[in-house]
Amino acid sequence: MGENILILSAGENIHNTFPVCFSELPSLDEIYIIVEEDVCRDNSGDSEYKRETKPKIRTAIREVCDLSKKLKRTCHVTTIQDTSLESVRDTVLMIARDHPGAHITFNISGGTKMLSVSLFLMALWIDADVCLTPRESELIPLSIPRMHLDDVTKKANNLSVLRILSSSLEGSSSRGEWVLRRDLTTKLQEVYVAERYDGDKKTDRVLSRSTFTKILDPLITWNLIERRDNPKNKRECQYRITHDGLFTLRFVDAQNRSQR
Repeated sequence: MGENILILSAGENIHNTFPVCFSELPSLDEIYIIVEEDVCRDNSGDSEYKRETKPKIRTAIREVCDLSKKLKRTCHVTTIQDTSLESVRDTVLMIARDHPGAHITFNISGGTKMLSVSLFLMALWIDADVCLTPRESELIPLSIPRMHLDDVTKKANNLSVLRILSSSLEGSSSRGEWVLRRDLTTKLQEVYVAERYDGDKKTDRVLSRSTFTKILDPLITWNLIERRDNPKNKRECQYRITHDGLFTLRFVDAQNRSQR
């Protein structure tokens, strides 16, 4: 399994942001704080706002580094010339090259708007996760589509799987319980729509094992559901809906309501 990397945009409150990120992403291996060179020094021409804010950002960065050390995690402070997309791009690509195969998460709550926007755009390019911490006790993942909405809705069974896996949530924003493959198969059979999938010579009127796999594989690739081995029996697997899957399902439902 690859490393887990957290990239923070530097801001005066990242010392509050980082503990929330760590509690939600405990498998983190390394942390990178991206900060503009201008923040690292005081200039005679600085505005009053900058004179007040720069020291706070530097203090917050030091606190994150100190806490990372206590948690036995490596923390890097990476400076960029400016917040342009080009500067951020080069820095993010350098981090990605140094950690091939790593899973990268961006927290873009701190820093300037341009820095946050540039990091968000880079997340799209390198297929990373993005999150916000609007409050000191909450981490909100931002859903980044890995497919066109039509890819999901053109097959009725896609939405059926999402509805089944989300049925235990009762409106909650958290992920649902893990569902055994055999249980998911049974529930899907009740609402299964005969559709032709890639490689099919004919349409399965009854849900077969191969068709079940063809339905679920794209949902996993699009990060709408996730799969794992059953901890109690490695010979069977389990599935549950992801944050992206919940967002997609609710988006489709809202879209359908607006078209009525």
